Amino acid sequence: MAKQKSLPKLTDSTDLKNQTWEMNHARLTFAIETLIERDGIMPPVHIIAQEAGLSRQTVYEHLKDFDQSALYQNQIQAYRLLGAQVLAKLSKMALKGDVKAAKVYLGAIGGVSGNDTPNAKPTNYIQVNNNLKVDQLTFLNLPPTIQEQISVLIQQGLHNQNDLNL
Repeated sequence: MAKQKSLPKLTDSTDLKNQTWEMNHARLTFAIETLIERDGIMPPVHIIAQEAGLSRQTVYEHLKDFDQSALYQNQIQAYRLLGAQVLAKLSKMALKGDVKAAKVYLGAIGGVSGNDTPNAKPTNYIQVNNNLKVDQLTFLNLPPTIQEQISVLIQQGLHNQNDLNL
C-alpha cells in the first residue's frame, strides 16, 4: 500500500500565523490583479474582499500593514537577489542589438562610463507651475495615448497663444 503524502503539521503558532499571512497576501494580490485586468481600475475593498474570499476587515488590515511585515520585506529581498541575473540578460539582449534592452540596461547601470553618473539628473525637462518636471525619458515611458494627449494639448496651447499675439 502506497504511503500517502501529507503536509507537515504546524505546531508553532508563529508558523501558522506566517502561513496565514502568506496565503492572504497571495489571495489579495491575485484578486487585485484579476480585478484590475478585468475592470481597468483599482477595485474598492469590499469587491477585493469578495474576490479573495476574505473579510473586509482582513483586507483593510493587510493593506494597511503589509509593507511593514517581515515576510513582505523578505519577498522584496528575494526579488532584489535576482537583480544581477536580470541585468545579465538585459546586457545579452542589448549586445545582440535590442535597442530597448540597451536603453533599460544603460539606465539601470547609470549610463556609459564617463557620460553619466548613477544619480545624474536629466538636464532637459519641461517644468510646469514650479513643481512638476518632466524629462524626455519620463515622457517616453508614458503610454502612447497619454503622450498623444499631451502633444495635442501643447499644440492647442501654442496655437491659442499665436492667435492672441496676432
